Amino acid sequence: VDKKSKQFSKSKSDASQKYYSKEEVQRILENATGWFKAFLTLSFNTGLRTGEALALQWGDIDFENNTITIQRSQRHGKLKSTKTNIVNTVYMPSPVKEALQLHKQTAKSELWVFPNENTLQPYFESRPIVKTYLKPLLERLNLTYKTLYATRHSFASSVVENNMPITLA
Repeated sequence: VDKKSKQFSKSKSDASQKYYSKEEVQRILENATGWFKAFLTLSFNTGLRTGEALALQWGDIDFENNTITIQRSQRHGKLKSTKTNIVNTVYMPSPVKEALQLHKQTAKSELWVFPNENTLQPYFESRPIVKTYLKPLLERLNLTYKTLYATRHSFASSVVENNMPITLA
């Protein structure tokens, strides 16, 4: 059955439909290290799509005005405009600013914020990140695997829990 068909329905236990609880997010961020900690801090606190985070350049980050400009995405191995084709500027919360400033001190690329460490180019896809970084971290913490994209759902969930309009987040 084609996924777009009405006959196709995702299982409630599908990992892509879940999000990390506030406690899980805290444990994950306390135990993540290096560039991956900065990546997760950004993802959990801004709700960026995985591809948008992977396509960030240092020039997109304005530490003085606490903003991040989202203007491209890494999808299917190609840099493209964002999913909505809109350049968006988002507020950079202080934990994100601190994590990115710390990451920048040891960053291997002067252009890309989160490049593949072997090529210094954006990751082709998120699978190697999940396999090498996310799954081992979750296993060490004895947490159920949820997709890397679930960081976006987790952000949205926290916004709703704090009675903020999701459109302003």
